[in-house]
Amino acid sequence: MQASTSIFCRWAMKSRTDFSGQWARSLMEITAILQCSGRRSVGGMTDAVATGVKKPEIMIHVDNGWNHTTYFNDRFATGTVTPDDVDVLGFSFYPFYSVKAAIEALNLSLTQFAKDYNKPLFVVETDWPVACENVTLSENFTVSPAGQTQWVTAGTNVLEGLPHNLGAVDARNGSFK
Repeated sequence: MQASTSIFCRWAMKSRTDFSGQWARSLMEITAILQCSGRRSVGGMTDAVATGVKKPEIMIHVDNGWNHTTYFNDRFATGTVTPDDVDVLGFSFYPFYSVKAAIEALNLSLTQFAKDYNKPLFVVETDWPVACENVTLSENFTVSPAGQTQWVTAGTNVLEGLPHNLGAVDARNGSFK
């Protein structure tokens, strides 16, 4: 289980959040105070970040993007971080940590996030194995490069089909959309 948290300023800082316990909540709140104070110009970001991005865009990156039920409502309820403090939502999505991490579950989850928060949504980490033993995967794609292509294509299709075009598919041009 991960205990790291990330609320990161556009490409400047990144780690994944596992909201499974009190440790993660405390760590998120500490990180949120630091990052959001920098955004609000209360405490300031580090020189390196502030030099590169004058008004950082904030992303919360959480694990298990397929599971809408375990994330933001209780995190935002503390008031340490509010939906207004966050510009985009990022998710990890791996087929080998849970058989529930299926494409349809990702679609249902991200559709609900889009409706609840009306913010751009990224799948910022994913993988489909080319070799995998003794693990039950969430989909029936082949364990091969072709299976990887199917997995990524299916995930991209989910993002492209989200309400209000909130699925962020390609950030190579330097923007979230």
